[in-house]
Amino acid sequence: MLGRLVDSTGKQVLQRLNRIVRGGVFYKLQIDWLDDSHKIGLFKSLHPEVQNEYLDTLHHFCDPNSQLVKQGIKKRAGDVYRVV
Repeated sequence: MLGRLVDSTGKQVLQRLNRIVRGGVFYKLQIDWLDDSHKIGLFKSLHPEVQNEYLDTLHHFCDPNSQLVKQGIKKRAGDVYRVV
């Protein structure tokens, strides 16, 4: 995919993607969607295996030993994990 881009553009894409991932945008988005799905009752209608997969994801997000997830996201994930 990056082979089709000029080197300078490829470097910019990599830098931007790294900032997005490290900033926790995807983590925050998933946590917010899971919280919303719980609030409207959608989460309970998911197959139990799917629910467990999402709960496992939240559990990983709130792991105090994780270096990938920022403290604020860990707290939010833990809050959602407890209510879902």
